[in-house]
Amino acid sequence: MNIIHFCYGVGGATGQAIGGILMSKGFTFRNIYLGISILFVILLIAFTFIKVPSTHKYNEVSKTNKLDALKNKVIYFYVFALGFYVFAEVATLSWLVNYIKDNYKYNSSKSAFYSVMFLVIFSIGRLMGGFVVEKLGYLKTTMGSLIIATSLFTLALVIGEKGLMLISVSGLFFAITFPTLVLTISKVFKQNTSYITGVIVTLTSSVNMLLNLVMGKLNDSVGTYYAFYIIPISLIISIIFIYFIYINTKSNFTIDCGVKNEQG
Repeated sequence: MNIIHFCYGVGGATGQAIGGILMSKGFTFRNIYLGISILFVILLIAFTFIKVPSTHKYNEVSKTNKLDALKNKVIYFYVFALGFYVFAEVATLSWLVNYIKDNYKYNSSKSAFYSVMFLVIFSIGRLMGGFVVEKLGYLKTTMGSLIIATSLFTLALVIGEKGLMLISVSGLFFAITFPTLVLTISKVFKQNTSYITGVIVTLTSSVNMLLNLVMGKLNDSVGTYYAFYIIPISLIISIIFIYFIYINTKSNFTIDCGVKNEQG
């Protein structure tokens, strides 16, 4: 899962780099988004010629009632853990260039450099992170990684201009969170797995959208510098809910083919 998501980081880093260069050469957001839409059309056409192999569909027996499943508090722990994390990741990528330009008066290309570096380091973390979580345990590793990310991000904001690279470096410790947490859903919910995963991911997107709205309002009311502190705060909230998931579900997790559990 982490290796597959590595491709997201590679594409994101490439797009950020090209976008920064194009903006420094006078291209507008309208021009850039038009180019992206053309690429999407080309990809859509290409996908129509790709043959997707059929996969074995697991037949879940003794399914519980889906409405009863939604009464499980762990579902909502996942929603808030993922929601606040996804916001922190998306807000970093969406607002970092604006934060740097507004506070340190860098041009678009120089500002985009730190966003690109965040994604490059983030991608490396995803490529390598899957091996780490398999050895050390899914949730404990995710919590530890996010604690380091929060510390680096907060320190970067406090230091100011000289700490910008720390924001980029923190991407290494953001990396494993989303794919690892999504992967653990199937280990916690043995029945109605697809349905519950869909519910969690959908509500996660809702949390992310609401928090991005808050971020925009804060940028207008308190300025970009103080508004950016909502990102480490969101990471802290995510860590808290991951801990709630851990203490409520740690008996569900196994590593090394079931020989050792998360407590080990």
